[in-house]
Parts: sequence; C-alpha cells; structure tokens
Amino acid sequence: PVFAGNSAYRSRDPSFTGIVGLFDSLYLPLERGDNELLLIVAEAFGGWGFVVQRAGAELLAPGVSRAWRLDDDALRTPESAACDPRSGFVYVSNFDRAAFGDPAASQAVSRLSVDGRLLDREWARGLKNPAGLAIAGDRLLIVERGGVAEADLASGEIVARRPIAGGRLLNDVALDAQGRVYVSDSNAGVVHRLTDGVAEVWLSGPEAAQPNGLLVDGNRLLVATNSDRCLKAFDLESKAMTPVAKLPPGTLDGLAADGRGGFLVSQVEGRLYRVDGDGRIEKLLDVSAAGGGVADIGFDPARRTVYAPGFG
Repeated sequence: PVFAGNSAYRSRDPSFTGIVGLFDSLYLPLERGDNELLLIVAEAFGGWGFVVQRAGAELLAPGVSRAWRLDDDALRTPESAACDPRSGFVYVSNFDRAAFGDPAASQAVSRLSVDGRLLDREWARGLKNPAGLAIAGDRLLIVERGGVAEADLASGEIVARRPIAGGRLLNDVALDAQGRVYVSDSNAGVVHRLTDGVAEVWLSGPEAAQPNGLLVDGNRLLVATNSDRCLKAFDLESKAMTPVAKLPPGTLDGLAADGRGGFLVSQVEGRLYRVDGDGRIEKLLDVSAAGGGVADIGFDPARRTVYAPGFG
C-alpha cells in the first residue's frame, strides 16, 4: 500500500462532511515507463468517489504545440492580446491586478514580436487597468476604466478617449463593419455600443448577464456570458439571440474566430476550447493544474497561432 486514509463523515474534525475535492497531495514512487495505480474505496454513509489530478500536468491536444512562452515577470497581469498580422506585432494589456482601482496608478500596453520577443514594455502609457484590445485601422482600441482609449499604431500615443458613463467592469471590445464599437461590462451585465464615439447601453437583461468575450461575426455579435457559461449570438439589428454552445465549468474570457467557421473560447483558469459551427466543443489546451491561466486571447489566422495572456 502506498497510502490509506479515512474521509468519512466527521472523521477529521466535528464539522468535516467528507466532501471529495482536490484538497490533499500524495507523492507516488513512480518509475520510468508505465505505472499502474490501483484505487480502492469503501463507503459507509452518503456515497463515495475519487477526484485525481496530476499536479503540473498540461494538456495539449493533437496538432497543438507551444511556440514560445514569455517569462512570468515580464508583464504585469497580462489580460488581453491582439495581433496585427500586417506589422507582425502583438499587443498585450497590463491589467496590473495589484493596483486595480488605484487612482494614482498608471498602466501600459506592451508590444511583442510574433516570435515572443518583448519589444516595448510600455508601448502605450498612461492607461487605467487596460483590458480588452482590438485593432481598428491604424489604431488600437483599449478598454480601460471609464471607457475606451485609442492608441496610434505607429507611435503608441493615446490620441483619443471615448468615455462610457456608469461602467463598472468594462472588459472586452469588438467592432463591426460600420465601425461601431461594442464593449462588455461584466459587473453591470450589459454590452455598450459606441457610435461615432457616443456610448449607449446596447444589450442588457438575463441573456446578457456577466458578459465577457465579444466577437463580431458577420451580422451578429457573439457574447460569452458567465452567468450560464454560454456562447450566444445576437443579431446586430434585431438583437435576437441564438445559442451557440454551453461550455464546461470555468470562467469564460477570450473569444476569437478560428478562420474555419468555428470559434476559440478561453477560460481564465487555464483552458482553451474550440467550438465548431455545429456547437461541438473540443479542448485544445489545459494548463489549470500547472497554475497557468488563459485570459483574453488573440489569434493570428495566417500563422495559426493563439496568443494567450496568463493573467498572472
């Protein structure tokens, strides 16, 4: 026997209910090659079960490989990534979770090369906890506390700010073919729309509760809602909702088109899924056991590369 234990009702302390979970660690005397682990469980009251997880494990689906990894201390809580395939630059927002809400704090957007070199740690400066990013022509749209900032792609200079009154946790951003900008407000449970720089509440109600990731797909806006872990499509004119898929447990964050009629959806705990056009779900990446994260992803369809901020 490698280990034997008792997790029966009140066996550890008077309030212990015997709940199964990832609470304990067991170090196994494994040898190189195949190992077989035999688990035996007996129950006396209320049922039984096992939950097992290999610590530090990372799942990469067949056909998926890690191209590079930027050191953890290079950025300050990287939250969102956007790739400009024309220039070969990747932009990453430094949310800086430790300074969230500090009126004296100032954060930045970093600029990377597509092969993982940190080119400018503070490419665009003077931002307030920047989150979602999107490229619009020669500008980078940056969601920050209070609204959307616009940075010149040539210089990184902040050239405009579009306020959103009453924003509680402005998060992701997307724009449609008419240049209208959509911003999710995760805590307020609404999606704002900016037309010619003027903001209005465009979507609200139970179907839009806890929205995060946004993506314009033709004549519809896809929204990842954490109230029910669903990916939904809303018609840009009628706002009629069509369900797309319900994701496994986790906090939905990033959303991108995969270039093949499907979508990429990330969970901040460290998972990345592909949802095909029929709503079928495939897990591409899982680094949650290793303590990794996958926040608001960027995707380069030409290079078939996902840029995944760790939010750590």
